Amino acid sequence: MQKETAEILAKALRRRLALIGDQELRERDPEGQLQALGAISQEIDQLVQTHGREITGQLRHYFAQCSYQKALTELESISAS
Repeated sequence: MQKETAEILAKALRRRLALIGDQELRERDPEGQLQALGAISQEIDQLVQTHGREITGQLRHYFAQCSYQKALTELESISAS
């Protein structure tokens, strides 16, 4: 996998994790947070489809199972190398 692709996917996953952790948004606008989570999840799915040929079997498994923290860890190791 190219570093650039790993970085693009990792950035989207970090945005999703930040959104999940945004307690202020959850308290102020829980419906808005859910909609934003749906949008970023769709973006991640689209990125996975777009870059599918580059994605390893293990990463594909993480994305299919929505194991986004595991996927992020692997992507960060690819970006660091």
